[in-house]
Amino acid sequence: RGQTVRRRTRVAVFTLLVTAAALGGPSGAHADAGDRQLEAIAGYRTRDSVDALVGVRFGLSDFISARARGGIRFNEDHIAGRLELSSSYAFDVLTWVPEISVGAAIDVDDVDVELRGLASVGARYYVSRERFIALELGGELARDEDLGFLARLVYAF
Repeated sequence: RGQTVRRRTRVAVFTLLVTAAALGGPSGAHADAGDRQLEAIAGYRTRDSVDALVGVRFGLSDFISARARGGIRFNEDHIAGRLELSSSYAFDVLTWVPEISVGAAIDVDDVDVELRGLASVGARYYVSRERFIALELGGELARDEDLGFLARLVYAF
């Protein structure tokens, strides 16, 4: 029984040391000021509509990025052009980078122009120093509509 306790204690201490070294060491992923990336975005929104967007991300500081995205939003009987401007705050941790984003979108179709507020949380997984895959989950709100849910997959290169 005494050996089992000592062995478990050693394993726990070793695990803590390895974890501390990994988290305390230099990070493999970060958004440096001046970084520029192109993005390809596919997303699903409530009310059975889909987004197909392209965008650009520009690192303003080690943690803050500005984004501009454009594309289309469509469902089975409606299509609209879409422009989004947002900024994101990234928490720098190893190759997984969680982020929080807020912004606005404008949807334009042949009938009207609609402004929407956006907010999302997500996580980037860096495939290399310049490329990442991200999942964004969030919501959008437009006047005279209920809060809508959105889920997006982003590939940046």
